[in-house]
Amino acid sequence: MKGKVMRNYFFLFLFLWVGSVCAQNQPVILDEHNVVELNDAKEWDRFIKSWEAVPLEMNAQNGVEIQNLAIYDDLVVVRGIRDQMENILLFDISGKFLRQIGSQGDGKEQYGVIGWVRVDPLEREIGVYDGLWGKRYVTYDFEGNFKGSGVCEDYMHYMRRVYPLEKDRYLGYFACSLNRLCYFISDKEFTKFDTLRPHYVRFPMGVVDFSIHPITIYDGRISFVAPLCDTIFEYDGHKLQPRFVTKVHCSVPDDFDPGHKDYLTWVARLKREKGYFSKDEIYETKNWFVITYETGKLMYNKKTEKAFYMPKNVAMRGDMIYPDDLWGECGEKLVAVYTPGELLAMKDKMEKEGVVLTKRMKQFFRQVETERQSVMIFYTFK
Repeated sequence: MKGKVMRNYFFLFLFLWVGSVCAQNQPVILDEHNVVELNDAKEWDRFIKSWEAVPLEMNAQNGVEIQNLAIYDDLVVVRGIRDQMENILLFDISGKFLRQIGSQGDGKEQYGVIGWVRVDPLEREIGVYDGLWGKRYVTYDFEGNFKGSGVCEDYMHYMRRVYPLEKDRYLGYFACSLNRLCYFISDKEFTKFDTLRPHYVRFPMGVVDFSIHPITIYDGRISFVAPLCDTIFEYDGHKLQPRFVTKVHCSVPDDFDPGHKDYLTWVARLKREKGYFSKDEIYETKNWFVITYETGKLMYNKKTEKAFYMPKNVAMRGDMIYPDDLWGECGEKLVAVYTPGELLAMKDKMEKEGVVLTKRMKQFFRQVETERQSVMIFYTFK
């Protein structure tokens, strides 16, 4: 009798354990039952605990039109255009200008047309890859000293965001053939790729940034998004497993199959004809998972297992700037980047709409008018 009871307990435990594992592997469905639509600017208080504005220290010598900005620990790496030349600039997290890395040109220690920039905090080095005309790369250390150069393949020009996972191991996405974009894991030489997931496109198409920030890594958990897909995946044991499925604010119809069709054509057509908007970026913090569309943001609270959608055209408020243009992460904070022109346009719109500015916002806009510098805004979420 005792043995029978023990067997029953064993099978009950096994049943509960299997159920628990299966539940953990099930994606979160975001639908009308757990997504709340918000249309009032004051509702941002539900997510944002605080924000801090940090001007980037730019002047006539180092001012650029920012093309890309990424944060690695306390280092801010900016890729920008000045006098029709591409520049790579380093700032610290306080916005202080540190130095320029290399220069564009034909010299041995110079880089050509920038395809992508590899930043490796572990090795403290920056690699600049051409792959288009010169078919070469140049490597510098964080102090701006030349380390070496070499020949690279054509596809290196089509690399996009690459994340260092550990020594000599990288995660990113790029054009992996004439008609595919792939997530991959590679070694430092970028010659052998473990392709995780292909996305069909048609080349030459001129643009391969099919999503702005399609990968987020938080606490060792790696998630991926594709623009024309309503499933957000997680990398798990060399496979991609579904993590979220968006049943509201969908990017494609249920029967959509891109196949070999042109992604850019479909993005425009779905938006124009059917009201679908592609997913541009994802970010994760301790409590939140953020999905950005052209029209707004879908924010999932991991504690309450509820999500909120805030449209981009929500009315402005006088004590906060809408975190529309997110560019990166800094620990638990998400970072937006705005030019002086964008910020002053916001100020004009607020004044026209009769929005009452707080003392802090008035001081902030006066600083923007005086210094005319691009600004990083760090948002701390609840």
